[in-house]
Amino acid sequence: MIKRFGRGFGLLLAAALCLYVYLGERAAGRARNTALGEGTAAGETGGRFPWLNDGLYHARANALFKSGVGRLGEVEERDADFRLAYRNYVRSLDLHPFSPTAHFDFGQLLQYLNALDFPAAERYFDEYRKAAALSGVDTLINFEVGKILLARWPSLSPGERRFVEDITRSLLSAGGPGREERLDLILSLWEINVRDTAVLEEILPPESDVLRRAAGFLGGKGIFPAARLGFLAEAEHLDFRRAVREAQAGLIASHAPRPDESIQHYRAARTLLEGIRFYQRLSPKTEPVPAEEYGKLAKAVHLGILKSRLAAGADLRAVHDDFRKALDAEDGVGAAAELESLFKSREMVEDRSRSGLLDIERLGVSMELAFKQNRFREVVQTGQTLRQNLLVVPDERRPWIGRMYELAGDACQRLDDLYESNAYYEKALEWGAEAAVVRIKLRRNYERLNMARDIIDLQKQIEAGLTPRETWLGDSIWMAGEAFSKDLVLDEKIYRLELEFSDAAAGPSILLSIVINGKILFEDFISSSVIDLEFPAALGRNTLNITPLNRFCRPIKMILIPAE
Repeated sequence: MIKRFGRGFGLLLAAALCLYVYLGERAAGRARNTALGEGTAAGETGGRFPWLNDGLYHARANALFKSGVGRLGEVEERDADFRLAYRNYVRSLDLHPFSPTAHFDFGQLLQYLNALDFPAAERYFDEYRKAAALSGVDTLINFEVGKILLARWPSLSPGERRFVEDITRSLLSAGGPGREERLDLILSLWEINVRDTAVLEEILPPESDVLRRAAGFLGGKGIFPAARLGFLAEAEHLDFRRAVREAQAGLIASHAPRPDESIQHYRAARTLLEGIRFYQRLSPKTEPVPAEEYGKLAKAVHLGILKSRLAAGADLRAVHDDFRKALDAEDGVGAAAELESLFKSREMVEDRSRSGLLDIERLGVSMELAFKQNRFREVVQTGQTLRQNLLVVPDERRPWIGRMYELAGDACQRLDDLYESNAYYEKALEWGAEAAVVRIKLRRNYERLNMARDIIDLQKQIEAGLTPRETWLGDSIWMAGEAFSKDLVLDEKIYRLELEFSDAAAGPSILLSIVINGKILFEDFISSSVIDLEFPAALGRNTLNITPLNRFCRPIKMILIPAE
């Protein structure tokens, strides 16, 4: 009997609670939708509505606040709405003090009351702080609080400013969709209301994508260039450490073995490394990317990609570019010997029939590996084999043969057989090797052989193949944020780079960034119409990128002069 009575009472209580919730929500809905008037006055005291429904008071407070904002010019009506809104917010928070939205909305009202010199016991800042604390992971409320308080930065106390810094940093650290947009708005508010780079350093989380975007913002505005360089240098340091982790993950996956996963990690590491411009050169206060560790990691990554691709079943032609990158990165014989063993195990370095495209490719790999291990006589012997056989290859593969003849010429040069070296270099030119590079190597032989007359003619050919000393740019406009890119074919010397502009003195100063072969060379405001820089050129192809960061500019010409 008692059990049946208990169950019945429980059901009755549940039904009553459901009815209460239903009536409360219905009342709150009417409060949100009703026109403000006599119904509002009734709502102030609860009237016929459930007296414990905080949502009702919150909804009526919002409606009254909105009405007051819409009648700012009607002083009496405005003030009446704001007073009633205040009472309803207080009542709502008395009933539900843990509502983040109620605290946030109350903070907005208090902000208006503060501006209108209304007396209020509560402070808008305290309400915003409560809203942020109670919202937890609710990034929307945190974002709104951060925005509002950043806009009022000059009026905040030191303690209040520290709170804003903390909440903004936490917000940006959260990631997720829309973070870039949030960051852009925060940066804009910072520029308008704060303009203190120390504050910016505090609110930006140590994440490379955030730091790079902030650096891009500063560059686009042409403000605080030193802070921009510091952010970029810090981002690169973080990217380097991430590249280390990706390479380690690639190594673990390769041992599993999971070659596809290994390739993915190694390629991620390579992308990160290729994005490093060594901004530490221009911002020495930032922890640098260690050049020696960078070089070792780059070697390991290139080698890891090649090994993993071979393990995944890629053929020799497919891995050619990866093979070249791995070999070019190595300066010792150990890695080359390891690669040679790997290629031999896969029958990729043996020349069986000495005919056919595939055998030529294998022969080329053999020559590259032998040269890297200082087996120069073996390379020369392979070159002799090439000269003794009639080769028929597609036009697009002729530079491959040209490279093999160039290697034979390099090997003869190392063995001091200069006349034979010259013969191979001439064959290399016939087969489409990079002409400027091969002719510069020829010139070195001519100089050692005292072939003065030949040098004169050869130098003319070299000059014709190199990038002209003067390049006219007067018909172009370089837009802000868009890189002007140009491949320069140069001798292995120190070069002076002169850039002349027609509008350097007109309008805001031009913030110019110059990158050569993937490394930052210059970034600063242009103080005159001509800038003059020096850089060491690699033999052959060099890539130049010039980017005006904050405004468009009109270049006139570019001059390249070998330094004396």
